[in-house]
Amino acid sequence: MNLLQNCSLLSLSLSLSLKKELCY
Repeated sequence: MNLLQNCSLLSLSLSLSLKKELCY
C-alpha cells in the first residue's frame, strides 16, 4: 500500500482537517 492509498483510507475515518495535516 502506497502513501496515497494510506491517505485515502485515513480520509475515510478522519476529518478533512486531520487528513490534511497527516498527508501534507
